[in-house]
Amino acid sequence: MHNIFLKTTIITIALLLIPFVAMHFYAEVQWGVEDFAFAAVILWTFGFIFLRFSTSKSNFFFKAAMGVFLLNIALLIWISLAVGIFGEPDLLEFLPSLFLGGFGAVIVKFRAASMVYVSLSLAGLQTLIGIFALINQAALSEIWYGEVLLNGFFVFMFLTSAVFFKKSKK
Repeated sequence: MHNIFLKTTIITIALLLIPFVAMHFYAEVQWGVEDFAFAAVILWTFGFIFLRFSTSKSNFFFKAAMGVFLLNIALLIWISLAVGIFGEPDLLEFLPSLFLGGFGAVIVKFRAASMVYVSLSLAGLQTLIGIFALINQAALSEIWYGEVLLNGFFVFMFLTSAVFFKKSKK
């Protein structure tokens, strides 16, 4: 456990050096202390979960499924909160996915057989969110295709993780 903690910390620091160095060369990269803190929490948390559960399994498909699943959840958080692509009202569209993914994975203890259903549930929920967002935007006469495509990307990634979790059970 101590080894995983140390590896996660080193990897997180190394990844945070990228925007830190980029800030000195590009005016577009403007991170404050809060940005680094937010990124550190996300990177360290998801890195620790990945290393904790993937090192106990030698199965390639389980590691791939866990990586895709965690990356997808981390991207949802990052895009919703840090990057601000969707803005304030649309943040509520992604909270159900984050809660279902986080609590679902913890409840099933990241077991591959059960994670198939968590991933499929998230793909279904993300599909519904995309449909409701599309209907809402159509009513407002301002369809933003990027949001629809991004929802499709998340659905695809959750389905991919479900397939990998299913293959890892065999």
